Amino acid sequence: MEGLIGRAAELERIDAALARHDALPAGVLLHGEAGMGKTMLWLEGVRRAQSQGFRVLQCALTVHESGLAFAGLADLIGPSLDEVIPALPAPQAIALEAALARRSAGASPFDERAVAFALHAALSSLARRAPIVVAIDDVQWLDRSSALMLAYATRRLRSEPVLLLFAERAGEPTADAQSLPRGSGVEVERIHVGPLPMGALHRIIRTRLGFSLTRPQLLTVTTKSDGNPLHALELARSIGPGGTMGGDGLAGLLADRIAVLPDRVRDALALAAITTEPDVELLSSAIGTPLRRDLRPALEADLVRIAAGQVRFTHPLIAAAAEASVPDGRRAALHRRLAGVARSPEVRAAHLERAADAPDAAVADALDEAARSAHRRGARAASASLYEGAGRLTLSDDPERRAQRFLAAAAAWYEAGDGPHAEVILTALLEQLPRGDQRCEAAWQLGVIRDEVGQWKEAIDLWRAALADTEDGRLRSRILCSLTITALYTGSVDDAIRLSMDAVDAAERTADPAHLARALAIRAFIMTMSGTPGHEMIIERALTLEADLDESLGDWSPAAIAAECARHTGDVAAARRHYETVLQRAADAGDANQEQWAAFGLASTVLLTGEFRRASELADAVLDLADQTGQMRIPARSLRAHVDTYLGNLDAARRLVDEAMAAARAADETTHLFGTYVVLALIELFAGHDAAAADAYASARRIAQDTGLRHATVLRVLLAEAEAAASSGRAEQADSALAAFDDASGGSPPTWCVELLHRARAAVHAADGRLREADLELSAALSIEASAPFDRARTLLAAGTLARRLREHNRARMELERALAAFTALGVPAWVERTRLELGRIPGRRAARGDELTEAESRIAELVAAGRSNKEVAAALFLSVKTVEVTLTRVYGKVGVRSRAELAHRLGAVAKQ
Repeated sequence: MEGLIGRAAELERIDAALARHDALPAGVLLHGEAGMGKTMLWLEGVRRAQSQGFRVLQCALTVHESGLAFAGLADLIGPSLDEVIPALPAPQAIALEAALARRSAGASPFDERAVAFALHAALSSLARRAPIVVAIDDVQWLDRSSALMLAYATRRLRSEPVLLLFAERAGEPTADAQSLPRGSGVEVERIHVGPLPMGALHRIIRTRLGFSLTRPQLLTVTTKSDGNPLHALELARSIGPGGTMGGDGLAGLLADRIAVLPDRVRDALALAAITTEPDVELLSSAIGTPLRRDLRPALEADLVRIAAGQVRFTHPLIAAAAEASVPDGRRAALHRRLAGVARSPEVRAAHLERAADAPDAAVADALDEAARSAHRRGARAASASLYEGAGRLTLSDDPERRAQRFLAAAAAWYEAGDGPHAEVILTALLEQLPRGDQRCEAAWQLGVIRDEVGQWKEAIDLWRAALADTEDGRLRSRILCSLTITALYTGSVDDAIRLSMDAVDAAERTADPAHLARALAIRAFIMTMSGTPGHEMIIERALTLEADLDESLGDWSPAAIAAECARHTGDVAAARRHYETVLQRAADAGDANQEQWAAFGLASTVLLTGEFRRASELADAVLDLADQTGQMRIPARSLRAHVDTYLGNLDAARRLVDEAMAAARAADETTHLFGTYVVLALIELFAGHDAAAADAYASARRIAQDTGLRHATVLRVLLAEAEAAASSGRAEQADSALAAFDDASGGSPPTWCVELLHRARAAVHAADGRLREADLELSAALSIEASAPFDRARTLLAAGTLARRLREHNRARMELERALAAFTALGVPAWVERTRLELGRIPGRRAARGDELTEAESRIAELVAAGRSNKEVAAALFLSVKTVEVTLTRVYGKVGVRSRAELAHRLGAVAKQ
């Protein structure tokens, strides 16, 4: 390939990336200054990938195409759309087709994330058939919507054979951290495309231009071009009959080549440079003459090429020179011509905006229409930019419409994940707008953004001020709902109860079913969290209203809240059913917020059912989304720590819960702080530190009492505190915790926690030496149908331990072996170890063959074989050294060995069988 002279090292690295199938997904970034030959390298990488059996999805946008919604996505996935659509869930298929303008978007807007989910599913589907290269030239000009979608999709890749091949121009603005290539989520190898030596430039000039330079000329070209091959070619091309060279600058050289062309050719080139639709027939309609004829001199000069009916410049710098070759007024006229033949509202609006040099009502209306169209297709970033343009071009004598467009822009930027830019717009509006509903709307939106990043005190101030200035029922309901939720999580449950009632009242007055459904759902949630009875009728009414709506109500929809209410009232089966439904809908629709929230709730639910591996998968998804979006960072870390505790990863759990606790304190979010103390207590419990666990549970209790929380987790915490306190000899604390439980449960404990209540009372009795009373409590606990397997296993362990203390050794062994089997099945190593130790304390041995080791003998043998001394074994099993020595002698006889080394060898051989 002629343009690849001198690029052997770069090509070798591209070949190596293509060969590393086991290292995919991965990425390669070709990075260098304009004119260095990045595109030639990129094209050769594409060719080599295709020759090796890769399927290549590629796009190469121009700077003017970068503002169009999903322009890059259309190039990348459009040609394969018919192939992948059947493999997608219906909501994703519809969203992807609407995004690519293959079907009408309808009245209800699509969530941009539905497109991202669809893209991920499409890449995965195609990758199952053949390895893929996603190739993007000039990635700095990839439209924002496509970049966000592709970044989101690639971050979800795990082991799919996908290679990302990017070419990026140096000196362009740095890409957004969540965008490409930095936000791709895969390891990207950076290949610098630098200057070429003189020999390579000589061969390129001879090959491309058909002549050779003299040695002095070549030295001059190399020096002036700094080894840039495009610059060197233009310098060589500029040499006249007398051997004189043209201007030094590359831009100047290109401008000189275009300046000598006739006016009609320069107009045609400028039209092709500024268009977003480089179709020959369309451009001919715009200019009013046959474009092929007008461009013939430019084609002969190798400035442009025409292939498959499309005009493409041989280099983006030539396009920039062509655009600059006509004066501003003429260029604006060309934009208006292109607007007249545009095939979509967005393209038409883009050209009208570029042609406008002052506010213009008609152009602003066109931009507004295009923004709505882009929003319906799910292109939040594109619609935000269009709304913002519409606001700038709105006439000054229409301030209300101007403000409304900027409000819509801020909302779209926030939805697209650019909260900081939305905040800039809203802050400016608050400074400019007079008192009224629009100013209150801006304050509400800004409060939502501030609250999301932990600045909830500032958010509350904004919301309260807005609430005092508006009588609009819809706006009041939204503000009151926001205040309600923030009050709950910052520790003012009484305020949350009052505010939730006000939110429902405001929504009732609007006669708007969407606002009322959301307000009712939030009211039901607050009632559940505060232990207020009667939430069931309210959530049912909200669900009925939601069923008749076409729009999604998002994170606080009645369907989602129904799952939360079920979990926080201890109805595990209903919670699981609701969460799985919401999670599936969110996955199909591409709603990342709902997916994260439902995954969190489902993980918390399946922890109770003992499905710790499933909980771990969900916790990873929640944490990934938290790190990607910045949302739910505190509860995501608490959840991951919670799961890690059950899996035995206590060090990792401590690190995560420390992070979550520090963040909750910094944000002054007491509800989240309550959750971190609950997890910390569990970690201490698993580590065998009952006193430390009791301390952490006590801290959680104080927060619950101070804030008025009385949901199922609070009841569980109070019983766990009583048990841990009793086990560590803190009778007074245990009694206080049980009294708090009676108060929180209203003296009528829910069915799901009766087993835990019996076990807590048993722990208190046992600590006081009233073993028979404790035994009766545990017998009552075991007579209840088990609802949570881990809870039942702990009850069996408690019953077996108590039976041993009562010297009922057969019953003790039976209960402990049942506990051991349960803990082993659950996969909780800390409790397996604890149960084995308890079994080892039972005197005698089980009925078995004479040469079979008892549980106690087996445990001592395992520790000795692992290299522990008799003293260390005695300390670990709470036995005397003499007992270990006697038992070890008996083990030697049964196993048939005479030393520790032989014992270790024998047990190792048995383990391998």
